[in-house]
Amino acid sequence: MPRKKDEALHASRVRQILDAARTCFVAHGFHGSSMRRILDTAGISSGGAYNYFSGKDDIVSALVESERPDIDRLVKRLTDCKDPLTGIARLVFDSIGYYSREDAVLAAEIYAESCRNPAIYKVMQANAERIGRPVRETIARGIESGKITDRYAAADLAEWVLALIDGYVGRIAICPGLEPKKAAQTAKKSVLEFLGCGS
Repeated sequence: MPRKKDEALHASRVRQILDAARTCFVAHGFHGSSMRRILDTAGISSGGAYNYFSGKDDIVSALVESERPDIDRLVKRLTDCKDPLTGIARLVFDSIGYYSREDAVLAAEIYAESCRNPAIYKVMQANAERIGRPVRETIARGIESGKITDRYAAADLAEWVLALIDGYVGRIAICPGLEPKKAAQTAKKSVLEFLGCGS
């Protein structure tokens, strides 16, 4: 009779491997982090690892997918906000302000890999649309209600907002002195000024 999988142990091992992969990718980059290095960091045998992940690409995809609860929380805060402009400004602040430099370096590594790897690109695009669609819808609602400028199309303004977030995350990765909360405050202010109807 086959042994029943210990779900708690399985989840614990998955977290262990993902945490080790984060550490390795930040310290050594994606291509400098072999499966052997990740597993040594995790303290897991190479034979046992393939019960959890088929390879490094699978680990990266799981790291990207693990961001979905955070994205869903950001989207909920956005859609719960009655004022579209305030909601977008808050989303920008929260999206940038919680990043540590290590988080930003990891994001940069995964972005770069998604440009070359179709499987990782597909997961990244799913996450991008998960946040992109509600941003577009919120901005469109803001334009319709007169809370957000109508000088540009909602889709173009949404693209600017998302690029602002990605750009600041990239800057946090390459500028050790850039404090995420300060960057988030500057970005939030620029959103209020650029999207607001008084600008």
